[in-house]
Amino acid sequence: MMLEKLKQLFPHLIEANQPYSDELLWFETDEKEMFGIQPTLISERELELLKLIATPIKMTERKNIGKWYAYIYENKEMTPVPKAVRFFYFFSNRPIEERELLTNTMEGVMNEPAFVWLSDQHGWIVEEEPNATAETEEIKQIIQTITADFFIDLSVFVGQMHQMGADTRDSILREIQLVEAIQPIIPKGQEMMTFSEMFVAFYLDSLSTNFFSNNVKELLTETEIRTTIKTFIEQNLNVSQTAKKLFMHRNSVQYRIDKFIEGTGIDIRQFKEAIAVYLYILYKERID
Repeated sequence: MMLEKLKQLFPHLIEANQPYSDELLWFETDEKEMFGIQPTLISERELELLKLIATPIKMTERKNIGKWYAYIYENKEMTPVPKAVRFFYFFSNRPIEERELLTNTMEGVMNEPAFVWLSDQHGWIVEEEPNATAETEEIKQIIQTITADFFIDLSVFVGQMHQMGADTRDSILREIQLVEAIQPIIPKGQEMMTFSEMFVAFYLDSLSTNFFSNNVKELLTETEIRTTIKTFIEQNLNVSQTAKKLFMHRNSVQYRIDKFIEGTGIDIRQFKEAIAVYLYILYKERID
């Protein structure tokens, strides 16, 4: 590894998993290994050599990485402690070269986000003191813009808002485990998932469809019916909003809803009835 070789040349090198200091110069190798060094312990010539071998990184960026990584994986305390935090987990299908663009764009919709790069293709965006509701639509638009402009497939998973306390670290670790389980199986082209969507998707893999009648199965094989029912539920059981979303006449939407209810006996106008049908549709979309 590059870091081991650098240690032989620069014995005063400090690895990123050790306590950071604002007095150090911080660098990152091509293998994404991060290290710091005291500027008074190296010559100008050695510093120039280091810059050829590794990339200098900003001290504020280094501090954010050290703080949150150490808190989650090294069980280290944090000072000062924010009142609340939300983690966003991002994955790309190839190395992200436009880091500065991603950082700048996310800063426009988040409260002082801290980027934690776990590799050149994935990491965390940590938002301290987040708004109660994540700005999901704005984030989705940013992802779509980056995907279109730089030809990468970027997926973002929106975590929960956590009040900082004694069990926060364990809660975030469980959330990370959920993301790691869901990320490989999400449908291609889905840019973003909220925690609630991840939670549902996790259990969809164990959902049995054998309980549904043939009436339900046959009606939902019709693309028009399935799309209308799914959109109707996603639009909070609102016929007018569904018609607007699908660019259809309201009467056509109502006809398809009535057809499903009459054919199955399931009144999807009631939330408790609709949720089972919705889970079935999501499951079928996943396996088809």
